[in-house]
Amino acid sequence: MKGVVIALEGQDGTGKSTVIDAIKGYFDEKGLAYISAREPGSTEIGEKIREILSDKANKEMDYHTEALLFAASRSELYDKVIKPNVERGTSVILDRFLLSSLAYQGIVRGLGVEEVKALNDFFLKGFRPDLTILMDLDARKSFKRLEKLGELDRIESLGEDFQQKVHKAYLKLYKEEDMKLIKLDGTKDKLSLAHDALEEVKKLIKEC
Repeated sequence: MKGVVIALEGQDGTGKSTVIDAIKGYFDEKGLAYISAREPGSTEIGEKIREILSDKANKEMDYHTEALLFAASRSELYDKVIKPNVERGTSVILDRFLLSSLAYQGIVRGLGVEEVKALNDFFLKGFRPDLTILMDLDARKSFKRLEKLGELDRIESLGEDFQQKVHKAYLKLYKEEDMKLIKLDGTKDKLSLAHDALEEVKKLIKEC
């Protein structure tokens, strides 16, 4: 099997980690080579950029700067993690990728979906994950989950209203984007979520 790229998307607190753990467990069970990575981060430079983006002291950050920093971290991740691993037959499981920037910066921040897409395609050259799984959960529920986890970072601390805008942005993209994109019901229990996600992953692996 060739290496595949699977990205988990959705606003914070929607259950992405649950599904990622299920996919990793399935890959382990089948003896399939994989690595997992997060955005922003998972490279030396990416983790430094993550610190800047997460720091609540940077609450006045310009939206263009925010988009550029996310893109810079993604460029490092694509060049140093995704591309070389896929080429050697290792799959990559991502906690966020391009769809996040289209939702957060393209729609919610108002920079424009096509503009953010063009910025990222400067280095992605049209690359998209083989499968993007969107976790669909009402912002009120997802934000309550976030609050239980403890201190919120710069973007998480923008509140429930912001998370609601992000949720609507993701749903808009789900209807309009032409990338391989499926949606899961985030209100389901962990076992059901894992089952639904793995059904899609199994289909992808058969295709490859």
